[in-house]
Amino acid sequence: MAGLPELVRFELLYALQRRDEAPPPLDPLQVRILISRLVGASSLRHADPEAVCESGGVQYNSAIKGLFRDLRRHLERAWTQYTGTDPYAGNVWRVELLDLQSNGSRRWPATKGTIDFGPIELGWLREVLKDWARNTRPYLQGLRQALRACHVASQTLVACGRADPASLGAGDFVLVEQAIVEQRRTDGSPTPPHTAPSCCGCSVR
Repeated sequence: MAGLPELVRFELLYALQRRDEAPPPLDPLQVRILISRLVGASSLRHADPEAVCESGGVQYNSAIKGLFRDLRRHLERAWTQYTGTDPYAGNVWRVELLDLQSNGSRRWPATKGTIDFGPIELGWLREVLKDWARNTRPYLQGLRQALRACHVASQTLVACGRADPASLGAGDFVLVEQAIVEQRRTDGSPTPPHTAPSCCGCSVR
């Protein structure tokens, strides 16, 4: 790291230490390659991903991309905490800042993409889902399923003129559950049945 700017060295030391606390183990060769590609960068947080991850042999680019993304995630989370920014604020959440596991078979946090609550037209249902996600910290896969379910629930209730939560009855929830169960994913497979009760349960609360 001797040839790197002081800020980049500090960023690397912090991010590598945090990354080393979670599986899978760091590969020293990948770390050395990444360091060599950061020569000339003024900050790891603001480095150009394309310049860093696509500047070497093809056989290394995929692994370097994953390492670079992990290190940037730790730096972004540290910066978010330092500035007091709430990663759960707003209707679009950055996955890299949430520290959520993708699913039960992956022990490390998901790092890519966003969660967009904007398509849920009913504001009260959108806030209920966001509050549920903040407090229960589900797997990312489960959160995306609940998001799809609540989107369908919102569409169904709006179409029926039942947007006021105070006026909802048992028949409305049956209608919502049927709509969710019948909803198809983009790949054509049915939405998992457990998603419907989850969404309806959130709505009741």
